Amino acid sequence: MSRRALTLGLSAIAVGALTLSAHAETLDAVKKKGVLSVGVKADSRPWGYLDPQGQPIGMEIDLAKNVADRLGVKFEAVIVQSSNRIQFLEQGRVDMLIATMYDTPERRRVIDMVQPHYYSAATNILAPKSANLKSWEELRGKKVCGQQGSVYNKWIERTYGASAMSLPTIEEGYAALRAGNCVGFVYNDLLLEMAAEQPIWAGYTVPLKSEDRQYHSIGVRKGEAETPFGKKLSEIVIDWHRTGYLKELNKKWGIPANEYLEEAAKKYAR
Repeated sequence: MSRRALTLGLSAIAVGALTLSAHAETLDAVKKKGVLSVGVKADSRPWGYLDPQGQPIGMEIDLAKNVADRLGVKFEAVIVQSSNRIQFLEQGRVDMLIATMYDTPERRRVIDMVQPHYYSAATNILAPKSANLKSWEELRGKKVCGQQGSVYNKWIERTYGASAMSLPTIEEGYAALRAGNCVGFVYNDLLLEMAAEQPIWAGYTVPLKSEDRQYHSIGVRKGEAETPFGKKLSEIVIDWHRTGYLKELNKKWGIPANEYLEEAAKKYAR
């Protein structure tokens, strides 16, 4: 081996070691500062939203608090949106994400997804009953509203040829739908089904069979899944499934029964 090749090889090893060392310190750093900063959503009721006092609450907020409790530190909620949550994580503004985030190949290129998944949902659309939608194919060439940064927009464009109009928040997407700017709002099927039950959406429905099932994961920085921090988070998620904690929270927040939670609870049962 040439001296240059040896030097380059040693340099690569050193850089790799420094990277692993930095990641390995995440858990220690969190415990040292005594605070776990978690990126959470505030526009995804009931997973994450603001109470009348402006404090974040919801199923994922409960999960984030539970992680902090298990680590023996305080919990700090950092509000993120679908369009900026990964940037917040990469920039170190949060230690982790529990933010209705699907585990996709695209996201795995820039961050790590903790295994196992803690939730599952699919894609559907909220539309006026007067639209009388019967199949996904009817959306081809039509404009649908969606939230910026969500996976649903690309999926419906790629799969059914609809034109997705991305709005910064879910509420803005809802507003655009009510204003007649699109034929429907494409998003998480469970959230849309719960919304359709509210009086404000009396003239709307979730008319189609849900498709494109996806799985929610805790997001951590690239390379952290195999560090003490990532492994600890994995242990916590397994325990959530094993003890039925996720099923309890699902019921607490009035979310329809989730088949994935039932399957995972049996898989990880003691």
